Amino acid sequence: MTVNFPKIKEMVLKAGANFGSDNVPRLAAAFSFYAILSLAPLLVLAVVAAGYFYGHRVDAQRTLLEHASSAVGRQGAELLRQMIQGANKPGVGAIATIVSLIVTFFSASNLFIQLSDSVNTIWKVAVTGSMVRNLIASRVIAFLSVLVFGAVVLLWLGVDSWLGWLEKHTSGFQGWQVVSLGMTVIILSGLFAVSLKSLPRGRLQWRDVWPGAVITAVGLGISKLLLSLYFSTFNVSAAYGSAGALVVILLWIYYTSQIYFFGVELTCVYAHEYGSLRGIDESPLERS
Repeated sequence: MTVNFPKIKEMVLKAGANFGSDNVPRLAAAFSFYAILSLAPLLVLAVVAAGYFYGHRVDAQRTLLEHASSAVGRQGAELLRQMIQGANKPGVGAIATIVSLIVTFFSASNLFIQLSDSVNTIWKVAVTGSMVRNLIASRVIAFLSVLVFGAVVLLWLGVDSWLGWLEKHTSGFQGWQVVSLGMTVIILSGLFAVSLKSLPRGRLQWRDVWPGAVITAVGLGISKLLLSLYFSTFNVSAAYGSAGALVVILLWIYYTSQIYFFGVELTCVYAHEYGSLRGIDESPLERS
């Protein structure tokens, strides 16, 4: 099977044109705002999920913050630590703990509702049927997305710990960073494939989403390195004083969400040109 580079170039250019016409930077800005508001409950859920793997939440939190530090720097990681501590104050009694967990879960799901709305805006979805039913369906999908998020955290930490153990016991091999990056791309590709297929309100085939999922995963891997280099070189946080760490996190979410939305645009183009929507000029996906 030969790779048709002219067609790939045409798809990328068309996705780029749609990226501008759909005003994706504005969608990314709105998503970043919701992400900041949902960040604390998401971090708490991530620590809880990781705690089952490590057996202790302190170790899980330390590991998560070490990974976060490589992306948003020391100050950003410290701000995330403070968010976790502020949102993870123990309740008094079992009822308070249950209520706190429900509120945390509900708050985290709001981010995935915003993500779903942004994806459907790009797909130009025509939503029909009862507003109440659509609202309930959106909330159910958001709750399921939170569960998937927790599962991915466990999978990612498991793979990361396994690679760390292999690196420790095979000191002669120097390519573990490349292997780790490759495993990260594989996990992210699977996550993005699930989200690209499930978030649009319509029926897509798996073959429609895999190219966009892989390209998005690779793009995010590269962007993480570039953003880390940028933030460490130009010290963006210093220009904003005490709000610097928050600005760095906000910028990181803003730029990475644009890469994800470009993957959505690319999936939309691919589905129309080569996938299950081939021959349909204007798609909007519909769900009755």
